[in-house]
Amino acid sequence: MQVATLAIAILALLVSCLSFAWQIFSFSASGRKVRAYVSIGWRGAEDDSLILSSIKRRDDPLDRLSQLSGKGPSTPVLGVTVHNVGRSDLYVSAVFVAGTSKADTHIPAVRTTWPQLPHLLKSGDSENWYLDAAEFERICAGWNLINGNRRSTIELRISLKDGRTVRARRRIKVAELQRIWNVAKASSGLPVGTPAPGTA
Repeated sequence: MQVATLAIAILALLVSCLSFAWQIFSFSASGRKVRAYVSIGWRGAEDDSLILSSIKRRDDPLDRLSQLSGKGPSTPVLGVTVHNVGRSDLYVSAVFVAGTSKADTHIPAVRTTWPQLPHLLKSGDSENWYLDAAEFERICAGWNLINGNRRSTIELRISLKDGRTVRARRRIKVAELQRIWNVAKASSGLPVGTPAPGTA
């Protein structure tokens, strides 16, 4: 009888220890957790309006752009949307564009339309940082990617105050950017409701 009682007590203690260890692991895993997505949209030419939508891995950026409604003349933009999905607050300290090598790194100047950096993201918060498509064109031109291998890609990344670097979940191909640049150079942008080239 005593042996059975002792065995039950040991088993209960073991289960309690495992439960406690799992709680610690779950809390630490979700303590400072962030997700970053590439977003595309329109920036109002005459006001501060902004329409952004995240791009999934298989999305065509220009097709996504054509589906977004706009008001009057606007400029295509690409950016990164950052979500704090953990339990702890965190700080975004920098946003930058990365190419195929460490030398291909561009940290853009802070915009007045951006959330101030470093930026506090509380648990559940999200924010957007973006650049006009024309600026991406200048960046890639400086890296000789425009007239080179059109399968080349760039990444949007963020740096956190705790030292981590987080990559947006989708790369952007130079060929995709070229199609967006063509829209940016048009006098009035892409009319709402017009199918993107190749999707009609």
